[in-house]
Amino acid sequence: MLERAGIDEAVALMTGAGSELAAAVMRVMVPVTAAEILQQMAVDDAGDVLDQLGTAAAARVLRVLPRSARQPLLGELSDREQRRLRRQLTYPPNSVGTIARADVLLLPGGISVAEARHRVEVEKNAVSDPVLVIDESQRLLGAVSLRHLIRAASDLPLQHVVRPVAVSIPALTPLATVAEHPAWTTARQLPVIEGDGALIGVVELADLKQELKEHVPASEAADPFASLLQLAGLYWITFGELMTSLLSHGESDRRDER
Repeated sequence: MLERAGIDEAVALMTGAGSELAAAVMRVMVPVTAAEILQQMAVDDAGDVLDQLGTAAAARVLRVLPRSARQPLLGELSDREQRRLRRQLTYPPNSVGTIARADVLLLPGGISVAEARHRVEVEKNAVSDPVLVIDESQRLLGAVSLRHLIRAASDLPLQHVVRPVAVSIPALTPLATVAEHPAWTTARQLPVIEGDGALIGVVELADLKQELKEHVPASEAADPFASLLQLAGLYWITFGELMTSLLSHGESDRRDER
């Protein structure tokens, strides 16, 4: 209904609603309309709404704005959120990188188990289970379940208690291809990585389904043969990562034994 209102009326309603409610409404709006409303709002009000939208939804709205209109809005955000949004805006439309959640807790492998528990407690709203663990270059080391984290010895380095992650998805993979990945039979979220292996976040099954339903035209659905080839590529990427991770864990265990 709001999308049928005049732009001035819509801007007034969204401004008066407060940033949290306005963001909730914008998440279900057509991105072009949401972008037009944001562009007409006062910059500080628009920045507050953008901040509440979340990275993936904010990127979807900003993507339809000209670059000159994006910059003032981005300037209202924290440096960290600006970096996240700029990165997501570089991915092609309808690739998994555009909906990867960057707001999940990622733990560095070099900290202790005790420090990891503390960070989980402090940032509980951003915690997924299992928690993903990264190295100094932001590459995925593996994951640790909350149950395992609680039971592990406090003085151990976190990287010694992680388990290999069987599947990770390259950020440029088309959404329709990701939707067909067999890992969804048991997983509800999957790690998303860049070309150099750096972890950028996770894609959640619920977000993927919603995005395909609302924003991917039928004409852009993956060609079955192309999807098969891409899935085969994902399989070999995953297999290679798993073997590398297992080998590195084996070497680490042998060093510990010595």
